[in-house]
Amino acid sequence: MIFDRQPGAKSPHRSKSRFLRNRWLFRLSLSFLATSLVLTGLLMLLVSRTVTGQFIDQTDAANRELLAQTAINIDYTLTDLYTEYYQLWQNDPTIQSMLQTTRSEISPVLDQKLTQELQFSAEQLMLVRSAHFISYRLDRVWSSNAAPSSLAFQPDTSADPFLHEVAAQYDTYRADIFFARKTRYTNASDPEGSVSPEVDNLTFFFASRSTDTATRPFDDVLLINIDRDAFSQLIQQHTDTGFILLVSPSGEIVSDTSKNWTGHVLSDLVTNPDHFPRMRESTEQDGSFLAATAIGRSLVTWQKASSMNFYLIDFMPLISVYAEVNRLNRQIVLYFMAAMLLSLLIGLFSVRYLYKPLQNLLDRIGPIAQSQTGLYQTGNEPNGLSQGPPATFNTKPMDEFAVLDAAYQHFALREHQQNLLQLFHGIAPESSLAMKNAFPAFPAAALDLASTTDATAWLALTLMPVQEKGLTLQQMILLGQTIWEKFRHITVVTQDEMLHALLPLTEEQTIHTIRTQYEKFLAEWQESGQPALVCGLGATVENPADARLSHRQAIIAANQARLIASDQTGPAIPIFAYDDFAPARQPNSLAQPTPASQAKALVAEHLADPTLTIDQIASTIGLSNGYLRQLFKQETGQTLNDYIIESRIQRACELLVNTSQTGREIASAIGFNDARYFYTLFKKRTGLTTDHYRRTKTQAP
Repeated sequence: MIFDRQPGAKSPHRSKSRFLRNRWLFRLSLSFLATSLVLTGLLMLLVSRTVTGQFIDQTDAANRELLAQTAINIDYTLTDLYTEYYQLWQNDPTIQSMLQTTRSEISPVLDQKLTQELQFSAEQLMLVRSAHFISYRLDRVWSSNAAPSSLAFQPDTSADPFLHEVAAQYDTYRADIFFARKTRYTNASDPEGSVSPEVDNLTFFFASRSTDTATRPFDDVLLINIDRDAFSQLIQQHTDTGFILLVSPSGEIVSDTSKNWTGHVLSDLVTNPDHFPRMRESTEQDGSFLAATAIGRSLVTWQKASSMNFYLIDFMPLISVYAEVNRLNRQIVLYFMAAMLLSLLIGLFSVRYLYKPLQNLLDRIGPIAQSQTGLYQTGNEPNGLSQGPPATFNTKPMDEFAVLDAAYQHFALREHQQNLLQLFHGIAPESSLAMKNAFPAFPAAALDLASTTDATAWLALTLMPVQEKGLTLQQMILLGQTIWEKFRHITVVTQDEMLHALLPLTEEQTIHTIRTQYEKFLAEWQESGQPALVCGLGATVENPADARLSHRQAIIAANQARLIASDQTGPAIPIFAYDDFAPARQPNSLAQPTPASQAKALVAEHLADPTLTIDQIASTIGLSNGYLRQLFKQETGQTLNDYIIESRIQRACELLVNTSQTGREIASAIGFNDARYFYTLFKKRTGLTTDHYRRTKTQAP
């Protein structure tokens, strides 16, 4: 009976009938439901496709970056080894003497010198397993790991077949510098001459061609074996399911992180024989393509190690890429389904109980807000804000757009600083994705907001304190802000409390005007009680992409100015330009020490420090390792490493003559931790043992 229902009880159909009678609410709910389904589905498809494309692009980009970093490591290591032994082959007096010696002129002294030279090179140079001087002309072999012997008893038993094969197919192998091969060594300690198991080597050699190729492949050969397992560790391991190969110009696989294809040729792995020839003929340094391989269809990314003519090739099976993409897509579907269901539930409840009251509230807010107090900006207060009722019509609500604009300017400035820092590190603008997107034509605004696009040249500038560690973080920030406010020059901080800028030069803004501006600025800065600064200017460059050279020169000039400013005997020079002293043109200037003289002074000061390295010297002077080596060699005619060794040996000679210290004590006093190495090096450099040298020099006339 329906009359039995209590008066206050709610009918289960009342909410439904009320919902159906309210056509606006009904339509709004259906619209929200349909919109949620359609938009969520479309968004899910869009995000899935975007994530898939980004994943593949990121995989390719990560592979390229990995190969580029590995190529740098390989280029540096192999070039260093090749150069060191090339210098040994061309300039070492012992080897030159051996090349001119006949068989009857070989003496035990010459045998010993050449053996010691090979032993020293193998001990000092990383990755070198053994070095051999093989003379087919003299029927003799000198080795770093064995005593001199005839060709029939040479320790590297596979060297002779290898050299004959190279000589027989010289036109095929002439483009290769390093060769992968398996080597057996005779056991020198075994009187029966047993042979050790095969080891994997990477070999390069220097040779004089034989005039009688029918009987011997070469006249004389300097053969160097590199430990291929140790060398393979230079190739960074792939973090995914792919692997990386190092391939020679002839197509031989020299090294393989998967350890499955070493010793094969690339055509064994890539089924299309045209891919590798196209790689070799390409003018590009890197690239990628899809190829059918022995492990299935793969994404192949390659990078050329230019100086040694090697190719680094990354293989990523597409099955692993697609598996990861499918996993991401499944996660996206699950997330969006959960989000869609949640949004539908929230929408159905919010349509009736949240959205409509909120809309009513918004409809009433307008007239009420016009008569209520709030935040107003008058511009008279120190912080620009005051709270209270509007006193006059001159006041106005706080401008949120001004806040957004300030944030945009801040991040734009940070972007410009990042681009500038990339230029100083030698990254060309066209290779910077941020520079391409923000400044496709690379206008001057990319570096200096106040400059114009009619810049005719560019100039790097470096500021540093006269005293090391002379600026606090707050002072560094203040210095950068002051330069920006005064000159509108963007500055970046790299290291050692140095500020750098790249300035455009126009007809109005010349080097002279910049120098005048900064001379006045440095004077005002110091007069305000701030630590004294010096400034270095590099040489001008026509293209901002060449800013790296000017940047280095600016650091050198700033260090030069710091040296002069710290010298109390001379006049202070707050600004110094690289062209003012040009170290290569004025090597004898006593008032302006060159990088080489600075390096010599540091060597003399830290001669007893066993941890002294060229990296430390370069960092102290403010130059890169390679650039300091180049400047030192140009000015002195010898390498910095040779100078350090020569200085220590000279100091050892002084201590042997003037003191009674033992050889071990002297070795420790001049920076050698290993006394045996000191004895070997001393004898090599002077031709005498330490005891013989002391007796000779201290003997009364």
